[in-house]
Amino acid sequence: SSGTRIGSFEIVDLLGAGGMGAVYRAYDPRLRRQVAIKVLPPTVAGDADRLQRFEREALAVARLAHPNILAIHDIGTHEGSPYLVTELLEGETLRQKMAGQPLSIRRAVEYASQIARGLAAAHEHGIVHRDIKPDNLFITRDGRLKILDFGLAKLTDADAVTDADAATLTVRGLGVLGTASYMSPEQARGAGADHRADLFSLGVVLYEMLSGVSPFRRGSSAETMTAVIREEVPEFSSPSVCPPPLNRILRHCLEKNPAERFQTARDLVFDLEALSDPASVPVRPAGRRFSNRYLRALFTVCALALIAGAGFMVGQRTAAPAQRPGITGIYRLTDFSGIEEFPAIAPDSKAVAFTARVDGSRQIFVRLLAGGTALQVTKEAVDHEMPRWSRDASAIVYFSPAAPGGRHGTIWEVPALGGAPRRIIDSTGGGDIGRDGRVACFRVADGQIELVTASTDGADVAVVTRFSEPVYYTFPRWSPDAKWIAYQRGDGVRWDIFVVPAGGGPPRQLTRENRQIHGLAWLPDSSRIVYSSSRGSTMSYLPTLSLWEADLDGSEPRLVAPGEPSYVHPDIHESGTMVASRLQMQFDLWRYPTDAAPEDNVRRALRLTRQTGQIQTPTVGSSDREIAFLSDSGGHANLWVLTLGQGELRQITHERDRSVALGVPVWSPDGKRIAFVSSRGNTGLGFGVWTVAPDGGNLRNLAANGLGMAWSEDGQWVYYTDAGVVYKVPETGGPAVRVRSGPVRNVAGIAGNTLYFIVDGTLADGSPGFEVHAATPEDAPSRLLSRIPASRAPQWQIVNPSLSPNGTSLAMPLTDGVTTNIWTLSAATGGWRQITDFGERPIFIARRVSWSADGRSILAAVGEGDADIVMFETTASSR
Repeated sequence: SSGTRIGSFEIVDLLGAGGMGAVYRAYDPRLRRQVAIKVLPPTVAGDADRLQRFEREALAVARLAHPNILAIHDIGTHEGSPYLVTELLEGETLRQKMAGQPLSIRRAVEYASQIARGLAAAHEHGIVHRDIKPDNLFITRDGRLKILDFGLAKLTDADAVTDADAATLTVRGLGVLGTASYMSPEQARGAGADHRADLFSLGVVLYEMLSGVSPFRRGSSAETMTAVIREEVPEFSSPSVCPPPLNRILRHCLEKNPAERFQTARDLVFDLEALSDPASVPVRPAGRRFSNRYLRALFTVCALALIAGAGFMVGQRTAAPAQRPGITGIYRLTDFSGIEEFPAIAPDSKAVAFTARVDGSRQIFVRLLAGGTALQVTKEAVDHEMPRWSRDASAIVYFSPAAPGGRHGTIWEVPALGGAPRRIIDSTGGGDIGRDGRVACFRVADGQIELVTASTDGADVAVVTRFSEPVYYTFPRWSPDAKWIAYQRGDGVRWDIFVVPAGGGPPRQLTRENRQIHGLAWLPDSSRIVYSSSRGSTMSYLPTLSLWEADLDGSEPRLVAPGEPSYVHPDIHESGTMVASRLQMQFDLWRYPTDAAPEDNVRRALRLTRQTGQIQTPTVGSSDREIAFLSDSGGHANLWVLTLGQGELRQITHERDRSVALGVPVWSPDGKRIAFVSSRGNTGLGFGVWTVAPDGGNLRNLAANGLGMAWSEDGQWVYYTDAGVVYKVPETGGPAVRVRSGPVRNVAGIAGNTLYFIVDGTLADGSPGFEVHAATPEDAPSRLLSRIPASRAPQWQIVNPSLSPNGTSLAMPLTDGVTTNIWTLSAATGGWRQITDFGERPIFIARRVSWSADGRSILAAVGEGDADIVMFETTASSR
């Protein structure tokens, strides 16, 4: 009854009851929020099978943290009855939403995509739901779909399967679990069912959303299961109910043989999300299927919402209406293990050049678009990056970075089929070849950055413009009409795109993103640019990147291809064909011991989470029992806290404004506060310093502008930098005290009366290296501990060390060839020690790691990536 206490929760009222128990609305006084409590009644609590299913539900959901899966907060027993505490949902089930009527095509595809994303998360954790149906799918008031009731879930991870579970995995004929009209044929036969059974059930639900009827439901359970096993779903009354491209996806889900269905939920997500406007997609003949882990049946035709501007398909320039792209297919061109980057289409449209890792170095490869094995063009054991084709497609121009300590890298030319490279010009990054055969690139001269053009023999160098700002310039791109050169400009983290007249003149800012941008390409008519941006993502580090389109007139950019996974480094042929690198990353928190050899530390590491979204920059509480980190679970980057051992997750910031970004939490030594940065209330590139209590209370803005924070040893002061100057502000709030002048990038920590901090080093390859300094006392002249070349700290990474609890070492991620490893720097001697060795794995660790409270291990958010080159097939439609 109302007022009853279950654990620390107070019952408010009854929400509903069913065979698996009653669900109540309750109040959580600790976090001051309402929750839902599911209680198994005493009459069935003694039923071993039902109790096992209830506990399985708790275990399954507790292992997941995904916006499309009901979140679990707690579990316990009250007066002999087990209970489960979850987030409280406001809305209705999908069954209630449909009310026996079909949904719109757009809404059905949207819900199916959300179901598939949630299932992908569960399947990647070894969990099969086995009872996907409209009653177990909940639509919240803001339109988000949540998967409920993992009571029938079957755990398939070897480390999570109990003896009872193992028996059900191997012994058949023990009964059928699920709901007859939504189960897969293998479930209906009582055979073993894996994750593909959920995809069949999702197909049944999608059919019902489109038609308003359940396709297999008959007069009895036996008749229903017979229909599931033997009968095909009825055809739709007309293509307007289910357009052919969507119908092909649906039928692929509903194959009777699991081997003929989509093999992963990720594949299904990809195909569904390609249908941005399913009702308007034209019919297109079925094509070849690619059988691989990531992309299947990608000849699904789609049309993105119309975007004003000139089209990808180019012909004679006339007064006809401008054209814009419609994406009709996405095809994977490479299948290497690891990261393939920087695709470039040959002018004759017969081949694509790209880079891939070989023995620790990037090498240039060429692959015919018609198919076949990729040819390795470069062989030297140095990096070869950013390939661009000569105008006659006979050669490839590429960039090799500077050697350690060098000021410039070099742009080279190599025959398209391999051979001896020829030096063209020194440069700080990759170049591009214009219509007249001249190479555009950036270089350093007299302390300034110059944008120059040169002939391919390196002679006849002309300066287009000079820049005195100490920022980064990269990715120069000639417009097809040779009138403009576009490029990226930024601080290494946040970028924008500028264009400058090729003959010289003032630059024009084309975008106002202040976000991560990874590459750009001109459309054939030179009126617009497609670029890769984190616009729309709220993660500050290694975010998901989408493809956007910007006009030269500076109007609001428009979405071309949504990122999930990311699309980076686009290139567009004059015919309208577009290629990009398609990047996927899986992040989790790991704990690495520090007392053994690097390979052994990796082998002995403990995985702390099984995450499906982005997770970054952990910080450990004073008791070693809790970890705070940045995660985009719930659709916006916020701070979360994980309680180790219990696996309990709680969200402690609740930012929803997509224009606001949060970053780098740092726990105070006394465990009472967590400092972090937020852009709330700031414009441009500004961040401020904030603190919050570990329970989410007492949110406080300490400094309007600041970055690179660290706590004093007693937890009374927060140190930070603003415009290169170090300040400290009382933890309780108040005026900031100036500590030392800059330029200082980040404060690494304070031990006794010694301040450790990072400054930008000398400029190399257009990027500064970094220096680690110490000052005793904090305002005294500093001493240099070590220099870090720019090549060891990519722009997405930045050097932001973490000081050990005993003040003897600084830990940080540094790039080693193809991967990122954790290193420590002795505060006394400046000597380096490698903590991890990931070999050739494409590992990403952004920004900051954290020492455990006892100083015996290091915690890091580790992402492992894989990227393939994909080709977008496009058509043009009238404006």
